[in-house]
Amino acid sequence: MMRAVKWGIVHALFMAVLVAGMVFDVKGAANVALWVAWLNIFLGLFLLCDDVCERLRARGRSVPAPVAVGCDIVVVVLMVWHGWMVTAAGWTLHSFLEYSAFDLGSSRGPGRAQRNTQQEGGK
Repeated sequence: MMRAVKWGIVHALFMAVLVAGMVFDVKGAANVALWVAWLNIFLGLFLLCDDVCERLRARGRSVPAPVAVGCDIVVVVLMVWHGWMVTAAGWTLHSFLEYSAFDLGSSRGPGRAQRNTQQEGGK
């Protein structure tokens, strides 16, 4: 429950800064929103690593998937509406990587630890 509350607070703050920067044209808020968005996009690239995905799946989601998807759709729509096309594309990629880490984890094949165990057993 506490993880969901923290998730909600962090995302509400991000949405507030995003709206302040885009809708109300507060330049400082727009800069902060861009920095946070690109930091998330960059960190999302680590979701390509099996170890990171395994840890994420073991921890579980903070909120149900439809809540997270809804939040990401709002962010992408705001970004596209206000012309932040490259950032919106990056955020979409980040979102797909995050959802695939949870939902497609079992179809990605064995993780690194499991492959190492299989290789050691074959010796």
